[in-house]
Amino acid sequence: MFRSIFQKQLVMFVAALLICLASLGVAMSMIIENFYITQRANVLTQQGQRMAAILENGVYDFPQFRMLASQVNILHDYANGSVIFLDSAFNIILKSSDIDTAKVQNLNIRELQPLRDGEIVTLKGNLGGIFQSPVLTVAYPAFAGNRFAGAVLLNSSMPEIQRAVTSMYKVTLLCLLLCALIGLAAAFLFSRSISRPLKEMNDAAKIIAGGNFEMRIGINSRDEVGQLATSFNNMAESLQTQEESRKLFIEGISHDLRSPLTSIRGFLQAIQDGTIPREKQERYLQIVLDETERLSRLTNNILDMNKAQDARIELDMVNFDINELVRKTVQMFETRIIEKDISISLNFASEFDIVSADYEKIHRVIGNLLDNAIKFTQPGGRIEIRTEVSGGKVFVTVSDNGMGLSEQDKKRVFDRFYKADASRGEDKNGSGLGLAIVRAFIVAHGETVTVGESAEGGAAFRFSMRAADGKLEV
Repeated sequence: MFRSIFQKQLVMFVAALLICLASLGVAMSMIIENFYITQRANVLTQQGQRMAAILENGVYDFPQFRMLASQVNILHDYANGSVIFLDSAFNIILKSSDIDTAKVQNLNIRELQPLRDGEIVTLKGNLGGIFQSPVLTVAYPAFAGNRFAGAVLLNSSMPEIQRAVTSMYKVTLLCLLLCALIGLAAAFLFSRSISRPLKEMNDAAKIIAGGNFEMRIGINSRDEVGQLATSFNNMAESLQTQEESRKLFIEGISHDLRSPLTSIRGFLQAIQDGTIPREKQERYLQIVLDETERLSRLTNNILDMNKAQDARIELDMVNFDINELVRKTVQMFETRIIEKDISISLNFASEFDIVSADYEKIHRVIGNLLDNAIKFTQPGGRIEIRTEVSGGKVFVTVSDNGMGLSEQDKKRVFDRFYKADASRGEDKNGSGLGLAIVRAFIVAHGETVTVGESAEGGAAFRFSMRAADGKLEV
């Protein structure tokens, strides 16, 4: 029936408002009516108390009746009421001139019997048939000593009370209608304030689904809708970043695949057709083997990143000496280190720093960090690898005195396929996956890896591992 959130919210608010106003109207009408009746009953009771004093004397001469008649007239003018005086047998001995008692001379009815016990009686009705229309009657008893001497019945017309109540009803209804209009306007504006941002997000989501990741929502409220808009913008920014990374990766991976495949095909074809003499074939076969190894590493990196994305990295936890693993990794890069005349400094916290981790994955972590450091360190530069032990953790830091990283690069250097702008000329063979794999492996261990600036102005990568006690397993 209602297809939009705006319609549903508006109907819900309007229904709730109408129910509240209707309930308030009923309650107010009851309160107003009871208030007027109670107020009029109090006025009649006060008058009855004064008039009952005449009956308590037990003497009804002409001057006293004149005084009573005067009070009756005052009551009629003030409260638009009438008065009936009863003796101890409930006979009518005096009444207002507007009351016709031709048919009723005695009011010894059940409702007035509590007067004998000294109770003040309040009635609604025609008082035993005396009145044609309902009246509010307050009967006040009078006693001469301990003897019941009679009663004063003060009557006020119910239609008169109803007219006063109706007048208040009109004022109350007008106020309720005004509140309803204000409430409807507030409900409309409030519903639109919620539904409009959601509609904007829906439209933006359709645009983003079409491939335009630059779409953003300009909502700055601090409520849940504003938080949702902020999350939506963050999502759009993340998608845009991933799209840019994907494009860069496709460009890079295309080159990384095309280059070795072209070399492999060219050399193999040259060997096949005899262009390369037999005595040189071994050398070129080695080049072909190196290129296939390069393709294999690239494929493994992509598979590792897919596993990391799906949280499917499996760890083979063992205890080993991280210092020995660092030495072994440095030896693997010895040829490149010598070619660039780079000095390596190893500073270990102790002779043996035993950690509990996946040996092969930490091996790749250190290898990737050292490979990056060598790649971006100028010939004759310096690389330092050091370990520290603190709070049950072993921290490994790989730093260099190379070109360093900008603040923007530090924020994204661990993203998949990302290459720092300053590295374009240096990193010709990289795919932008090395540091992403480093972070994935460290996070899988439940540890952290950070990047900062080294003491010599280059980059410094630092990761943690859990320290372990006991014998080595590797």
